[in-house]
Amino acid sequence: MGTPARFAVALRSTAECIGLFAAAQKLFEKRGVDFQLVAFETAAERGIEGLLAGEWDYIEIGVTPLVGLRADGRITNIVRSGHRRP
Repeated sequence: MGTPARFAVALRSTAECIGLFAAAQKLFEKRGVDFQLVAFETAAERGIEGLLAGEWDYIEIGVTPLVGLRADGRITNIVRSGHRRP
């Protein structure tokens, strides 16, 4: 068994979910990661709460709900992670 990674999804369209695509292609497994989908189609606010509470290690979420939560003052920071191509 690999390194556990608890994953939550706050997207309605699985076609837009890179994490589920990677899991289906066994990309996590090939790299020694034990992919665990612990929440699916969770609301954006609940997704952030779960991440901050340590209920999951990673969440895939759309930017529009995050901007709305930020504008309402319910979250103070937005952190983006990604890979830049050379």
